[in-house]
Amino acid sequence: MNSLPDNQAVSLSSQATDTPHNPLVQQMRRKHQELLAGLQGKKKVRVVFLVLHENTWKADEVFQRMLDDDFFEPVILVVPFVTYDGTTEISRSRTLEVQNKTIAYFLNKNYTVYAVANENTSHSVTQIEELKPDLVYFSCPYPEASDTFFGEVFKNYLSFYIPYFYMIYSWDGDDSFYNTDFYNSMLRTYLPHKVSYEKALEVSSADSHQWFLSGYPSCEKLYTKQSEQSAWHNDSPNKIKLIWAPHHSIFENVKPNLGSFLFVAEYLKDIAIKYQDRLHISFKPHPLLKSKLDDHPNWGEGKTNAYYQFWQESGFSQLDEGEYVDLFLGSDAMLHDSSSFLVEYLFTEKPVMYIDFKNSFHEQFNAMGLKAYAACQTAKNMDDIERFIMSLLAGQAELKPEHYSFLASDIYPFYQDKLPSERIIDDIKDVLGANREQ
Repeated sequence: MNSLPDNQAVSLSSQATDTPHNPLVQQMRRKHQELLAGLQGKKKVRVVFLVLHENTWKADEVFQRMLDDDFFEPVILVVPFVTYDGTTEISRSRTLEVQNKTIAYFLNKNYTVYAVANENTSHSVTQIEELKPDLVYFSCPYPEASDTFFGEVFKNYLSFYIPYFYMIYSWDGDDSFYNTDFYNSMLRTYLPHKVSYEKALEVSSADSHQWFLSGYPSCEKLYTKQSEQSAWHNDSPNKIKLIWAPHHSIFENVKPNLGSFLFVAEYLKDIAIKYQDRLHISFKPHPLLKSKLDDHPNWGEGKTNAYYQFWQESGFSQLDEGEYVDLFLGSDAMLHDSSSFLVEYLFTEKPVMYIDFKNSFHEQFNAMGLKAYAACQTAKNMDDIERFIMSLLAGQAELKPEHYSFLASDIYPFYQDKLPSERIIDDIKDVLGANREQ
């Protein structure tokens, strides 16, 4: 049973789904037992964190706790991001751009960093076997890397996953989403909230103990309001600092289909110019947006680069493609159509507007997502966006009562007794038998 406040606890025995006829589950059950037996008595385990891009890195708090624990030897392996949907190859220039930024990000943290055949780090590998991992962390559940660093890994190593988003999609009922080879092969998947946990137990073929309700570790600094440095290029008290965070879902025939970028891209550029003396905007796009714009018939790589360059060089805006805790904490408000940010930005207890031009939100989100949506102001057209911005400039923007009640009932209980990263570390050590040997 997960160690959580009473009002968040879920009984494993009442929710467990036994599916003995799933061949992969049976195969992985035997594989896990074999690999766990081989770790008995080890005083230190090597944990390889597979990362495609820094934007989906949601395990820093866990990684840092491992650094402080003699039982763990955590290292980073940056693998090439080669596709955003499992089939469409992104350009080599984008692959190298993402990989180089990700390597630099981790080197700047003074972490031990390996990369796949890259000259920007002295530690290059071609196969994960070279690192001799005891445990492997995945930063993404989709085949955005080659199978050498995806399926071939999670079927042969003890693996765990911390979602890179807040798990608020409904995914057409979630029956297939929680039942992929990836999830069914994990030693543990650490889920951020009760809705996702109960759904996984209901529909997944994985054993019930493969799911763990931990809370979301990457929001710990947002919960404690712990900012390490200013992320804003303009600290003028006379300017409102607004984040605009567009989602990547710009193709109508693919779910999730949330993205309003194609509707508002030029409009918000005009807004930035119009209010440049009173407003400083951070353009914080989803990491997949750039590659999808490259492939869009009305955009392409040249137009995409020029658009991003505007936000980076205008002098009254900035481009932010990496870590965002300091950005959030230093901001005044957010405008977005993201999924994970729908929950994460609420931690700041600052005004937020969700762009829902497509009126498709209720069709695509689970109960957790709908509660977070109700906590936000919403925009159905351009006029709603400008009214929101004018309220910010006038100092009249307010939070909805649902904002506070959502945090109190669904979010903060995961951070008050023990932090999510502490639960995850304790659980990993329990699974590997480290706590029994101390």
